[in-house]
Amino acid sequence: MKKTGILAIILSCVLLLCSCGIKPSDDRTVLVLSGKNINHDYYRYVYMNTAADYEDPGEHGDEIAASALKTLIHNRAIELVAEKYGVKLSSDDKKAVNSWYKEQKASVSDEEWQKNLSLNYLTEYLLVSIQEFNTLWQMIYDYYTDEMNMVIRIDDKGLKDMIPEVFHNVMYVMISSDSENAHEKAVQVKALADSGEDFKKLVLEYGEDENMKSLIDSGYYYVDGEIVPSVEDEVKKLNVGDVSDVIETDLGCFVIKVLDIDGEYVDKHLNTFRTDYFAYMFNKEVAETEKKVTVEKKPLYDEFNAGKAE
Repeated sequence: MKKTGILAIILSCVLLLCSCGIKPSDDRTVLVLSGKNINHDYYRYVYMNTAADYEDPGEHGDEIAASALKTLIHNRAIELVAEKYGVKLSSDDKKAVNSWYKEQKASVSDEEWQKNLSLNYLTEYLLVSIQEFNTLWQMIYDYYTDEMNMVIRIDDKGLKDMIPEVFHNVMYVMISSDSENAHEKAVQVKALADSGEDFKKLVLEYGEDENMKSLIDSGYYYVDGEIVPSVEDEVKKLNVGDVSDVIETDLGCFVIKVLDIDGEYVDKHLNTFRTDYFAYMFNKEVAETEKKVTVEKKPLYDEFNAGKAE
């Protein structure tokens, strides 16, 4: 089951101590998250990349700051989960990251290298740090979801019993926000569905998500927390067979029909359900850890968000 379409995708980055000798350009502390200093370079990177998602960032300063802080807390939680299970980068892992960094830098001219860093609000220290985090994230995820490590143990029967509790199955018509009159088209789809039109036919005729069309015979299975929250909240209000009202998101307009979970389909794809269940459990632990992250805001935090710090 390829996971695209209405997935909520969060791109993460986190600041780790680099072993390559590169130093931050501005190491002043903006925040302290569960004992870890978040410096100006790192905070600026997350804040500015969050702001880039807004057409008029100046009108959404508080929202951007809240979203940036949420990202930082999420990343710190992943680090804390790694610490809990004793997962950390080895010297060889750090050497591999350093080699990757040198290869990237050598692939372009110095002028282009500096330009690319600047355009993305990066420093060399941050670039290496982000790559170290990506390595750590994969390591803790692989460790956590490997049954041999005994973090999660569940047999086939237990998994089948659990699936109805955490998995959902839907079929949806998605009309991209880039489409002309997207909302009006979605309203038309909703009206046709309410009049008894076959929903599969509506997906094939009006839907603009090819992934959903490829799953037309089975439906789209997902776990709690995997899709856009506003969509998930609306789907949870529906019973099997119900069709949602038009749901508007940044991706586009959705009309969603809730389907039953097919036992025969589950049997045929049990290994995929197991993989997705393990991912769900990992994300659940990260989410629980996020709630425990302590936040200490330094004066520079308020200065930055008030536009008084570069």
